[in-house]
Amino acid sequence: MEDEEPRALQQSSIGSGDLRTGAERTLELLEAQVGRSLGEVETPVAVVDIDRLEANLQRLQAYADAHAIALWPHTKTHKSPEIGLRQLALGAGGLTVAKTGEAEVFREARAPRILVHYPPIGADKWNRLARLAAEGLELTVAVDSVLPAEGLAAALDRRGATAELLVELDVGLHRTGQTTSVGALDLAQRLSGLPAVGQNADRVLGVSSTETQGAENTRRLIYKVAPVYPPELKRFYIGGTVRLDVKISPQGTVRTVLPLGGNPVLVEAAVTAVKKWKYTPASSDTGTQVTIVFDLRH
Repeated sequence: MEDEEPRALQQSSIGSGDLRTGAERTLELLEAQVGRSLGEVETPVAVVDIDRLEANLQRLQAYADAHAIALWPHTKTHKSPEIGLRQLALGAGGLTVAKTGEAEVFREARAPRILVHYPPIGADKWNRLARLAAEGLELTVAVDSVLPAEGLAAALDRRGATAELLVELDVGLHRTGQTTSVGALDLAQRLSGLPAVGQNADRVLGVSSTETQGAENTRRLIYKVAPVYPPELKRFYIGGTVRLDVKISPQGTVRTVLPLGGNPVLVEAAVTAVKKWKYTPASSDTGTQVTIVFDLRH
């Protein structure tokens, strides 16, 4: 009898691979419910009001735009590539994820800029993130210690890729992050010399700007004033990116400058400078978008 029991187990459905997983059953059930009315769906089920969702997305982006905030919504609120891409289309600067696997999912959905908010630990995660950056993803990673930064920097350097690092602060949840401003500044200074994320990163020192012109604007910039780096931010190596929507008069002077995102202090410096720019004349008003990067590297 003892010899027969193992053979019986080997012939069971468990051993043969015929038993479907819970995830497979759930996905099959969800797929079968697509198109049903609310009265016919099998509960429990998540139901999304598309009109209300769209209104919420637009309201959040409008608030961010009105206050010159670069919105990077955290995708843990929906975990949906479709919703994430809609947020980008409405003007979000990028998408925030918690894990490497989530970064891979949203990159496969063609998200161009991603912030990994939780410090990645381990060679596998570093290599996977480096691969995404090497494939063209504009990658930003939050860290609270040297270990994940060094590991990621080495993986990026091997692939000839770059990424941005943010120093994470503990604002009271006591999960991750530096607990003091002194510790955060010390970490930032230690990270500044790492390859691929420090002084060798493909970024301009100080202040740089680029323009993205629409089809209606082929005007050439003929006079440019560089923004002054705010000393209160420069002192603590605080940088950032400011996006501006610029309207140009027929005479070539800047008529209006609308902030689309960025640190309010940096926005003020950028707007002050861009208002002094001059372009070649044209027959009518035209528009362009300007991106200004404030970045200090040592």
